[in-house]
Amino acid sequence: MHHPKIESAPPAVAQMESLLTAWPFKPHSWGWTGPADRLNRLLLGRVQQTLDDPGVRAWSATNFDRLAGFVTLRPLAWDSRLLAMPAARLELFVEGAYDESRSTAAALLEASLRDRRQQG
Repeated sequence: MHHPKIESAPPAVAQMESLLTAWPFKPHSWGWTGPADRLNRLLLGRVQQTLDDPGVRAWSATNFDRLAGFVTLRPLAWDSRLLAMPAARLELFVEGAYDESRSTAAALLEASLRDRRQQG
């Protein structure tokens, strides 16, 4: 089993677009009746908006120089105040079937959680 290379950086835009266009778990896809490209643009716009937030951190995973997945971590100030403890939203995007993507997903989640533990 090949272990992905994890970088503390968002993916390149072209690679991210390719991965998200093929990603089968798009929000609203179960009831979407419009053109697929519009749903893709909705997801790409939402993810890009997340990445443009200065408080968001991102990690990318590559296998043999190909984007295999990425994760975003957005601290949630309101939720943190309400819960009286740090809270954040993780969004995980990985390619491939479950068995193929497990090691990539695990590595991305570990990188983001390790960073949060170090940040406190």
